[in-house]
Amino acid sequence: MANRRLSRSDGSWRADRDEPPCRFTALPGAFPCTERCAAELTAGAVQDRFGLAIGLMIDGLPVAPRDA
Repeated sequence: MANRRLSRSDGSWRADRDEPPCRFTALPGAFPCTERCAAELTAGAVQDRFGLAIGLMIDGLPVAPRDA
């Protein structure tokens, strides 16, 4: 879908590599894992992100340290 939008000649939609991490880190406190992993979720090639997602599904989400 993104590739179709990028190929539009009218320029009405443009992908910005900096936008997704900003959106992930702006999520409310109910999504601590997504906020913590924002850089990893948007970095690298498609294969890197796919590998990260599979690893998270198999190994589980990292446990956040609890406040004492």
